[in-house]
Amino acid sequence: MPVSKKRKNEKRQTESGGEYTPKEPMKLDSPAWIAPAMVTCFLLGLGYVVIYYLAGQDIPLMRDISPLINVSIGFAFVGIGFFLATKWR
Repeated sequence: MPVSKKRKNEKRQTESGGEYTPKEPMKLDSPAWIAPAMVTCFLLGLGYVVIYYLAGQDIPLMRDISPLINVSIGFAFVGIGFFLATKWR
């Protein structure tokens, strides 16, 4: 079986004639606080809704707020968690 020819190791040239230097790859890391904040928002939202349904009438602040607002507060935390999840890499 024939052996393929070896390629010459030549430096690539740019269109302007200068030497080509490869660009550094972009960093796709997310900040270190994204994951803990995301998990915290998920747990706060879930915990708020569960506590509201289990003991909402016994907690003074939750009792004074309408049910729609209480559920909306819990889902707002979950929504913030989902927003942070889109930023996490």
